[in-house]
Amino acid sequence: MDPADPLTEFERHVVEGVGKAFASNVAPDVIETTLDGIKSVLERYATHSGAVAALIGTMKGEGVQSASLDAHLAEHRSQTPELMVLHLTDELERAVAATRPLVQTLT
Repeated sequence: MDPADPLTEFERHVVEGVGKAFASNVAPDVIETTLDGIKSVLERYATHSGAVAALIGTMKGEGVQSASLDAHLAEHRSQTPELMVLHLTDELERAVAATRPLVQTLT
């Protein structure tokens, strides 16, 4: 990651904020609503074309589940290369998980 990239700083702040929310036992629905709000603001005002993809990728990388971010990815995955990469990553992870039992029986 490039520390001079404003998106990197944004990602760091979102991860820290969501981490603090979980640590403070903020209700998951409140976190979901907050992530949906951040996504909406990015959709309207972000000048970086990959801002929403960065939000989705960052949350997935941190293991944060979000129905609204998953729905956005499913609906818009073909609109930007960044979202397509995230979609393909999800599909590959599902394929690996699905084939893991078969591979374990072969070893």
